[in-house]
Amino acid sequence: MECECSRTTQRVAMKESLIDEIYSWSFDEILDQELFKDKVEKIPDTFQQVEEYSGSFVYPLLEETRAELASSLDNISRARYAQVLGTSKQGGTSLYDIKVDYWRNRLGIHRKDYYQTLPGDILVFTKAKPETISDLRWHGRAWAAKLKESDGYDDDNANATCLRVKGFRGDDHVSFSLGKKLFVVFLMNVRTHERIWKSLRFNGNLTVIKQILSSSMQLNESQRKVIVDILCKLQCNHRSSVELIWGPPGTGKPKTLSILLYILLRIKYRTLICAATDTAVQRVASRVVKLVKNSSSCSLGSILYFGDNGVAKVDTDIVEIYLNHQVKSLDSCLRTASLVFCTASSSSMLLSGLEPLNLLIIDEATQLRECESFIPLQLQGFKHAVLIGDNCQLAATVTSNVSARAGFGRSLFERLTSFGCSKHTLNKQYRTHPLISSFPNFKFYANQIWDAPYVRNKSFLKCFLPDPVFGPYSFINISCGNEELDSLRCSFKNMAELATMMKIVQILFKEWSKSKQKLSVGIISFYTAQFVAINEKVGRRYENLEGFSLKVDTIGGFQGGEEDVIILSTVRTSADGSSEFISNLQRINVALTRARTLADSSTVWKSIIQEAKDCKCFYNAEEDKELVDVVLQTAHFSKIICKVEVFLNEEVSYQFITEAFLRLEAEEKECKLIL
Repeated sequence: MECECSRTTQRVAMKESLIDEIYSWSFDEILDQELFKDKVEKIPDTFQQVEEYSGSFVYPLLEETRAELASSLDNISRARYAQVLGTSKQGGTSLYDIKVDYWRNRLGIHRKDYYQTLPGDILVFTKAKPETISDLRWHGRAWAAKLKESDGYDDDNANATCLRVKGFRGDDHVSFSLGKKLFVVFLMNVRTHERIWKSLRFNGNLTVIKQILSSSMQLNESQRKVIVDILCKLQCNHRSSVELIWGPPGTGKPKTLSILLYILLRIKYRTLICAATDTAVQRVASRVVKLVKNSSSCSLGSILYFGDNGVAKVDTDIVEIYLNHQVKSLDSCLRTASLVFCTASSSSMLLSGLEPLNLLIIDEATQLRECESFIPLQLQGFKHAVLIGDNCQLAATVTSNVSARAGFGRSLFERLTSFGCSKHTLNKQYRTHPLISSFPNFKFYANQIWDAPYVRNKSFLKCFLPDPVFGPYSFINISCGNEELDSLRCSFKNMAELATMMKIVQILFKEWSKSKQKLSVGIISFYTAQFVAINEKVGRRYENLEGFSLKVDTIGGFQGGEEDVIILSTVRTSADGSSEFISNLQRINVALTRARTLADSSTVWKSIIQEAKDCKCFYNAEEDKELVDVVLQTAHFSKIICKVEVFLNEEVSYQFITEAFLRLEAEEKECKLIL
């Protein structure tokens, strides 16, 4: 069954399922960057009809799915894989019950989370473990999409996984029969893409959607406080509204939202709260739960959080409101709940059979592609929506350059802002020291953000270390550091920066051990290879310590959070400006606004360096007695590795390099004695 969405220039025929669309692609079509190029059009700022609105996302979504699948194939050497132990075909169908041993990858990265297959996983079956795309051509492949867990096998192996898949697009060399050794490789999960696809085909509640098609929305221009203004809007049921709350970093957006939700809970106003990720949803839910527990006027019985089964890891402080979507009482709980928390993608499970809701709130709305917002916007009952976010921070990730140019990654918040919709601005920041906030405020927020008296007070000037180089804001220049590609030649790392960061963490930990003053440290990196290298170096050394925490993540992982000390590793730079990834203004903004105080380990950005010099916060690592030895030693060691690799023109063992390093050190000591 197919339906058609109209666009200004074409009619888009949509199959019932996105999986069916993927089934129709050949191996070469998946890799073809030109496949949808002529069909992807720039997404307009305004729309005349709902059909035009939904249709504008179809080809960008198809292209993005194709690009992500192609990217997964490009990186297949990193992918999780397992050996097939048994297969069983369901008679007269393309369904197979598959039993595999256990999932692993080749990188040797110790993951805290055991991989669990999920509905919507795209899998490829092959006769050998593929290292490159060409291996799939050589060894053959058969494709499948996971539907559910399978009970077709007795699970006599604790590590075994049994799943039911729908097979498609095989070749003459590989079939699901177990005649020879067979491997299955995980490529990507398309469940969110599938939900977007179905929401674009679904004609649900269009009340709010019709309100956001064009710039003719009548929004209240009042300067009253955000919460009072929104509550007043909710009293008007004969007219729909969309409100925007702009919350730059540290301006109290989470507190404002949690108090608004607490009031809505008290007046029993049925509200759905969504965000792009479970982490963001749980962060908001946790704040509301704490408010309720400190109050005698509300109970947790009217709050519900649910996530995709097997996906969400539930924090202990909200476990009381968590309900697995497979629980039989889910429907009755949803009927009586005043506040419902879930991701925008998971809200697709509420499209039918739900008592009408009154208000939709989307937190971190700028991280959500507009077509993903389409999923919750169609739920029955909504007349009002509130979008909360900051379009100066990270937007949603888009893999396809074609879809990116079409505006596929743009959020609804950003589109409404672009044509002048008024927004409530939170303009006083309570998080960062003025030395840290001054540059982002000037560069990204046109000096609209005020520092609260609290952060300008001398008592806020936390110096965890006595050395001036570790003040509220420090730019530490590591001039002798060199970036290098990882073993897969896909990402960069900088071992001199890594050694410096580890030394700083050691110094912080030593000081914390003396004072026992609560301290949280975050290390942010722009590059996956550096992130992996840091994790391997840190290991579990700083886990389960009461009062001291260390978090290592990429830029995206830190958005929405804060730590006492942030160490930012940029890994590399380029004088000709070719390092576009680290020059992305939104990434820089997120990185610079995570800290209450900040230590910045980096070698980039002319304007940031100048700002640091003007504020007398610029230091060279070689000038600090705590850092100089580790920096020079690591840089020296890296140069030996590079020379040996160039000489041999191949990968060398770590033991060989270590021995060469020790010999060189011994030679240098001899020279010193002679001199």
